[in-house]
Amino acid sequence: MTMSSNTPDPIDAHLGRQLKARRQQLKLKQGDLARALQVSIQQVHKYETAKSSLPAERLVGLARALGVSPAYFFDGLEAAAASPAARARKPAHG
Repeated sequence: MTMSSNTPDPIDAHLGRQLKARRQQLKLKQGDLARALQVSIQQVHKYETAKSSLPAERLVGLARALGVSPAYFFDGLEAAAASPAARARKPAHG
């Protein structure tokens, strides 16, 4: 989540989408994943909706629990960052 607004950071949003997609692909509920990670269901929800950033150590734990490499969460990030919606969220430099 960016500090200046309620708009999720594009990277956090992408990681959350990847997390949710993989969880659903494995037919896991948020509660199943929460128990595996020893976090609350609410925390898993916050990761999936980019209301909370994923720390690196948690990302590694998620990858293990979901049977993927940590790199999985970054697949497609460049394309997502290049989308018009992501560009609109980036502050202008000038």
